[in-house]
Amino acid sequence: DAPPVERLGLKVSVGSTLSPADNILLQFNTPLASIDLAKLHLNLVTEDSVETPARFELDSLDADILSLRLRAEWRPEQTYHLTIDSAAAQSIYGTVNLRSESNFSVEPLDNFGTLFVTLSGLDSVGVVLPPAEAGLPDSIAATPPSAYDCCRVELLDGSGRLAYAVRAADHRAEFYYLREGEYFLRCIIDRNGNGKWDTGSWADRLPPEDVFYLPESIVVRAGWDVNTDWNVTALPR
Repeated sequence: DAPPVERLGLKVSVGSTLSPADNILLQFNTPLASIDLAKLHLNLVTEDSVETPARFELDSLDADILSLRLRAEWRPEQTYHLTIDSAAAQSIYGTVNLRSESNFSVEPLDNFGTLFVTLSGLDSVGVVLPPAEAGLPDSIAATPPSAYDCCRVELLDGSGRLAYAVRAADHRAEFYYLREGEYFLRCIIDRNGNGKWDTGSWADRLPPEDVFYLPESIVVRAGWDVNTDWNVTALPR
C-alpha cells in the first residue's frame, strides 16, 4: 500500500462569534513557502443566504512564523463565510493544506463599552534616548520626542493581565469594543516604539522605560461610554 499523504496542518482560530475588534489567525504546523490569496474567500452572507465577497488583508507576524493574521472591516451583527481552498498554502517541505470552511457572526455593538482617557502630567517626564554612537539618527537625537509622543496606554484585567493596548495621540487614549468588566490603567513611555516595556542598558547608558499606574480601577459597562482624566504623575511612584 502507498504511504499516507502528509498534509500541512491548518487551524482557523475563529469560533461562532467574533468581536469587531478581533482578527482571525491562520495557524500552520510548519513554516510556509507560499500562499495563494486567490484561494482564500471571505464572503458576507445576507439574510437570504446570498454571499458577496468581502475585502480582507493577510499579514505575517514577526513573533510567530507559523501564523498569518486575516484582517477585515467586520460589520456588527453580520454573518461571514470563510473558505480556504485545498492547496492554498504550501509549506517549506512541499506539503499543502486540506480545504477549510468557517461560518461566524460579528457581535453587536451593544455587547461592548468604550473608554476615552485624557492624559496629563507627562510634560515633566523626559525621554532618555540612546547616544548618537548607538546608531540613533541625528534628526531624532536633535529633537527628542516628548513623553506624550511615546505614550503606550494599556488596560489590565483584574488578574493583572494585559487586555487591550493603544498608542496615545494628542494626549488621548481611545479604547473601543471593550468587554464589560473592571480594568486598571498602565502607561509605558515606549521610547523605541516596540510595543512593550524595556529594561535599561548599562552599555548605552539607558534607564528602564518609565511605567505609571492609575491607582484605582475603571468599570466598563456594555453599551456605555466612559470618559476619564488621568494625571499620570499626580502620585509618586
